[in-house]
Amino acid sequence: SSKLGYRLYCLNNESFDSEGLNSVDYNYYHQQRIACQIVESHELIKEKSIILEFGYKKQNAVAFDKGCYLGQELITRTERLGQVRKQLFNFEFEQEFSDQTLQSLTDNKVKIISKTKFNDKFSYLFLTKITEDELKDIISG
Repeated sequence: SSKLGYRLYCLNNESFDSEGLNSVDYNYYHQQRIACQIVESHELIKEKSIILEFGYKKQNAVAFDKGCYLGQELITRTERLGQVRKQLFNFEFEQEFSDQTLQSLTDNKVKIISKTKFNDKFSYLFLTKITEDELKDIISG
């Protein structure tokens, strides 16, 4: 997404031409990433994640008509049969969740994939089988 901009990694002693570049807080990047529902590789659940549940199709990150990649048969079959059961949701809040809300999320099998705080707002990315309205009900108490 164009909202994400670019990330540049360099060693402290490396020099580069920074003309035209603006530095932003790393949490700003994560806030934008969560808003765009972009999952980073370390947030995937090893040996359990199906990339279609993590929005890869919506991001145009998987091709169903070409190529050969690990798990292609599973991904194509899942897409063809419409068996994507989980989906991502992102929300922003003024305060962090209480222990009671966290427990309610866990009890309803809602996984917090990513969380960040920027400008006094908490951004969360969830993965769940429940609907958006059901998730809102759990969060609102």
